[in-house]
Amino acid sequence: MVSEVVTNACMHAGGPRELVLRRTADRLRIEVSDGNPEPPRRCPRDDPAVPGGHGLLVLELLARSWGSAPSADGRGGKTVWLEVPCPPVPPVPPVPSPDGHRVRDRSAAPSGAAPGSG
Repeated sequence: MVSEVVTNACMHAGGPRELVLRRTADRLRIEVSDGNPEPPRRCPRDDPAVPGGHGLLVLELLARSWGSAPSADGRGGKTVWLEVPCPPVPPVPPVPSPDGHRVRDRSAAPSGAAPGSG
C-alpha cells in the first residue's frame, strides 16, 4: 500500500515530498505528501486485467481507512494517508541471569514467597 501512494505521487504529482509513519498501539498511519493539490481519484478502466490504475482500489480494499487533505506545511499540495491495524507487540522474553537461571519480576512473586522461589 505504501508503494501505491508513493507511485501515485511519482506519476501524478512530481514525486513525494515526505513520507511519514505514525504508530499507536492499535494502528499504523502512513502519510505521503506531494506538491499537487488535486485529491486522488480512481481512474475507471475498461479492462480490469490491464496493469495500472488500480492503486486506489487496493487502498479501498486493504486499508482500515484512507483519504487526503491539503498539506499543512503552507507550500500547497496534499497529503494522502492510510491506516492499517497494528499487530500486537509480542511480550519481551525473560532475560537469563549470568548463572543461567531465568530472572523473574519481583512484583510477580506471591505475597510471602521469596522472589525466585517457585
